[in-house]
Amino acid sequence: MAAETPKPLELFYIYAHADKPQLKRLQKHLTLLQRNGLIRTWHDLELLPGSLWQEETAAHLEMAQIILLLVSPDFMDSDYCYRMAMQRALQRHTEGTAHVIPVILKPVYWEDAPFAKLSPLPRDAKPITGWSDRDAAFADVVLGIRRVVNILNDLDPEAVLYTENKHRTKGKSMEEEVIVSTPGALTPLILKKAADRYQKDLKVYDGKASYELALRPAFHNLLADMARRVNW
Repeated sequence: MAAETPKPLELFYIYAHADKPQLKRLQKHLTLLQRNGLIRTWHDLELLPGSLWQEETAAHLEMAQIILLLVSPDFMDSDYCYRMAMQRALQRHTEGTAHVIPVILKPVYWEDAPFAKLSPLPRDAKPITGWSDRDAAFADVVLGIRRVVNILNDLDPEAVLYTENKHRTKGKSMEEEVIVSTPGALTPLILKKAADRYQKDLKVYDGKASYELALRPAFHNLLADMARRVNW
């Protein structure tokens, strides 16, 4: 039986309106993930005239599995972004119902913000506007998002690791290349995926004479799966 095709993951942007040009550019870079049915994005530019914007925006924030924080001086200055939408996003992240990824658009002091504990994009937290080739920065962000999509869809995150490393780390050693953190860090949502696999392993061994001995490899599989998901 063919594997069931996963449904597109809902991706929601939290951004300041002053950063619309960067939002639109990132949206273009995410086009292939949308064409391949991996994600479905939403931002408030899609609101129709006459819409109840607060209610509709809040509804999409609650439905999203991936939430991007587009961090900039305007984002940090926005009461809606910082005090309302971001706080709810981080709450869902902690609950394990969504995966939040900070995307550093422009230089700004964010290291003491509530989201600072999460692994940001692009690599090394270098602001997108600080890259000599901004399209390369956006492509780097998309590769990070692609790994998270694979994990949340319970696919092999290494499926994009080779391409990601080739894109990011030319000239580095193999040991350096394999250390690529998962954007958003280890979350309850990712841990649940690993635990679900552990439960499946236990069902395979259940009822066998060597059940207790079989628990050991099942647990080892759990630890290995967790480590693999975050490239530890």
